[in-house]
Amino acid sequence: MASQTEVQPSPVERLLIMEIETFLEQRPELRELPVAVINEETGALSQHLSELGLNGRLILDSRSRAEQIKVPDAWRLFTGPDEVSLSGVGWVIHLLARPLEALEETAWHVARWATSDVVMISAAREKHLNRSMNAVLERCFQRVHASRGAYKSRALIASAPKESLTEHQLPERIPRRQRVSVAPVGELELRAYGMTFGAARLDPGTALLLTTLLSSGPDGRRDAIDQLDSVVDLGCGNGTITAALGLATSIPLLYACDDSASAVRSTRDTAAANGLDTDRVQVTHVDGLKHHADASLSAIVLNPPFHDGGTVTTDIAHHLFAEAARTLKPGGRLWCVWNSHLRYRDELDRVVGRTTQLARDRRFTVTESIR
Repeated sequence: MASQTEVQPSPVERLLIMEIETFLEQRPELRELPVAVINEETGALSQHLSELGLNGRLILDSRSRAEQIKVPDAWRLFTGPDEVSLSGVGWVIHLLARPLEALEETAWHVARWATSDVVMISAAREKHLNRSMNAVLERCFQRVHASRGAYKSRALIASAPKESLTEHQLPERIPRRQRVSVAPVGELELRAYGMTFGAARLDPGTALLLTTLLSSGPDGRRDAIDQLDSVVDLGCGNGTITAALGLATSIPLLYACDDSASAVRSTRDTAAANGLDTDRVQVTHVDGLKHHADASLSAIVLNPPFHDGGTVTTDIAHHLFAEAARTLKPGGRLWCVWNSHLRYRDELDRVVGRTTQLARDRRFTVTESIR
């Protein structure tokens, strides 16, 4: 095996490395079974397990994280938990994501597809743990208990999958579904898989953005949008923006992209649920706009996330602003909505181009930036 540069683990990964050592001492037979590592942050876990001689699968929802982490030799990379990624797996090391929907989805797949005596070790910072997580795990496993805390982190250990989980009992909540009303579009049906930011809900910032762009007014913006040859929904999430533009406009080509594989699946399902043709809606799992050339796009719509896992950050927004600036044609437009307290307008003005406020309510600001 090729040598790897040592990676500094996060606090949660340090706790999990301790749990790995304990489990290998108590159950040495686990060394002979494949291990799945889900939502790894730095690469330290898969590197440590590989150095111990274990064969494994790395399951990462984030495209950018998959590009940053070195996958150990002989390991396989997957974008989500399912039958293929979990078949034959004897134990699972899992960094908990924020949404309970993500834990429910992961737990169901592990209990359904891994070995009958699989152990699932899920960990997070103690401040992000709650009793609801135990309840979610108990729907799929007979035994659930918490580890001792370390590094301000703790693990929930689930074992003995419930035998009632058959291939015909995929929970109706996967993907989540919800009908929402979007003015001036009308009703939309949203779909969302577990790791999709915002789940299958109508984000209030997105609602303000769509109302601003799609309502007729004296400025002629609504008519100009209908004349566009294409629009990109950057960071498409559950597909609300893509579906709304597809139903309310005559734009012939709608691109949607997201760093999250779960969001990409959600947007595809949302588009299909609202009757949009797959030839008209193209959805890509990609970090930013890497699939688009410089100065190639006429219009981009963006509601940038301000969380990376459990961390509040503006880094993702700044990265997406730079991607918009790179790919917009001269005169191209970026329509963006953001939490007003983040004060992105100066950044948009500097990075993308002349920025004008189009709308504002108690929480959100909608802007137009012209390249």
